[in-house]
Amino acid sequence: LVQVVGLKGAVDLNGRWGNLQSFSRDKGRWHVDVDGVGAKLVRPDNLKPAGAEVRSFLRDGVWVTIGGLDARNRLNGRRCRLVYEQEPGRWQVNIEGVGMKTLSADNLRPTGYCGPQAASKGQ
Repeated sequence: LVQVVGLKGAVDLNGRWGNLQSFSRDKGRWHVDVDGVGAKLVRPDNLKPAGAEVRSFLRDGVWVTIGGLDARNRLNGRRCRLVYEQEPGRWQVNIEGVGMKTLSADNLRPTGYCGPQAASKGQ
C-alpha cells in the first residue's frame, strides 16, 4: 500500500492510495493500481509507503473506503464501517448496500466520510 504524493502534473492523484504492481526499469517508475483511477506509472519519489502509523486509523466504528481489490471486484470504492478486528490484519466490515464481509487491512483506506446522516426534522 502506497500513497501518491508530490505530483505536479496529475495533482488530482496526490493523496490517493494504491498498490504497487511492478517496476518498469526502462521508465524508472512503478506501475501502481491507484484506487478509483486504475493503473498509473509513478516515480518512486512520488510514492509514500504506508507504515504502521497510517494503519492507526483502523479502529471499531470508523468509516473507510475499500480499495486495492482485483479490478473486477465491484467493492473497490465502496464505503464501509469497521465493526471489529477478527484477527490481526483482518476486519469485519459493514459495507453500505452490501452487508457484512471480512477484508484485509491492506484493502481499507482512510476517508473523510462520517456515515449516513440522519435527516433533521424541520429542515
